Amino acid sequence: MKITKLLILFLVSSLLFNCSSSDNNEESEITDSASFEKDLLKMTGDDDHWLNYENGKINKAWSTGTTFRSQMTYNANGTMSKEYREGRGNPNSDNENFGWVVPFSEDYIENIYENERLVEVIRHDSGDSWKLVEYAYQGDLVVEKKVFYGEDNSVDRIFTYQYNNQNEITTIIWNETPSGGSSHTLQVTSDNKINPYYKIWEDTKLIFWNAQDGPARYNIEFYPHNILKLQEEGSSDIWYEAFYTYDEDNYPTIMNITEGNQEGSNYYFEYQ
Repeated sequence: MKITKLLILFLVSSLLFNCSSSDNNEESEITDSASFEKDLLKMTGDDDHWLNYENGKINKAWSTGTTFRSQMTYNANGTMSKEYREGRGNPNSDNENFGWVVPFSEDYIENIYENERLVEVIRHDSGDSWKLVEYAYQGDLVVEKKVFYGEDNSVDRIFTYQYNNQNEITTIIWNETPSGGSSHTLQVTSDNKINPYYKIWEDTKLIFWNAQDGPARYNIEFYPHNILKLQEEGSSDIWYEAFYTYDEDNYPTIMNITEGNQEGSNYYFEYQ
C-alpha cells in the first residue's frame, strides 16, 4: 500500500553489531556516558542530508533531494530559534564543503517554546506565516503531534503516541481524517539502540523540516530508539519495516527498508 509522506523527524536502535534487528531478543543497557556520544554528520543513500557543526551545534544543512539549504540560529539556552532557508533552483550537489552563507531573510522556520518545551514550528515567508507542526505533552513525554498543511493552517494529520510504564512507545494512532483520509492504529516495534536524531532533538530541538525524508519519515525525532516496524492493529498489514547494522557503540551505520513505501532503499550514516 502506498503511504502518505510525513515528517517526523528522524532514527535507529536494536541489535548486535552486524546483526539483524528483528533477530535480537536480548535487552542491552545503553549507557549515557559522554564517551559514547556521537554527532550525526551525514546520511546518504536514496535520500540524503549533510550537516555542518559549529561549537557543537548544527549551523548548516542541505540535501540533494531539495533545492533548499539551511542555516540555523540558536537561543541563549542552546535550543534552535530559526532555520533560515535559501532556494537554489538546482540540487545542492556543490555544497559539500559548506562554503556558503544563507542570508538572514524573510524565508525561515521558527521554533516556539513554552516552559522550555517545543510546542510549535512556524513557517515564515515574505511576511506570511503559517503553522507546520504542533506538539502536546504529558509530563516530559510527547503524546500528540499535529501536522498542518497549507497557509490556512488546516490540520493534515494527527499522531497520538501511547507508552508503556517504561516510557516505550507501543502504539501510534495515525489519524488522517482531518484531510479526508482514515485513522489507523499501528503497533510499534523499536530497537534498544541509539537513534542519532534523538541527540539532535535533545540538544537543540532541530527537526529538519526540509531535509527530512527517507528513514526520518517513519522514525520519531523525540524518541531515543529506532522504529523497526509499524503494523496495523488486528491485521497482517505491515506499513514499514527496517533492518539495521550498528557499530560497536550501538549507533546505526546502515539501514535497509525491507517493507513499506521505500522498500529496498538503503541508507548510510556517518558520525563525528
